[in-house]
Amino acid sequence: MIDAFHQLLTAWAKITPLCLLLEDLHWADAETMAVLTAVAPRLAQSGVLIIASYRGADLRQRESLWQQMQELGCDTKLHE
Repeated sequence: MIDAFHQLLTAWAKITPLCLLLEDLHWADAETMAVLTAVAPRLAQSGVLIIASYRGADLRQRESLWQQMQELGCDTKLHE
């Protein structure tokens, strides 16, 4: 599924610039974060802009999710 999602976004970005807006990531489940952390670094040179929002205080309460977000931030310049 991750490869298919990556291929879809990459192909779409070849047609037109693409912005993927993800809101309220503090509510994301483990599977959603797994897809995001796997796909986002692979999209760095593809013309896809990912904008994600989350509530830092809420996200920090979910330790594993917070750690995934921090790892993602290191790879893709995601800022709180």
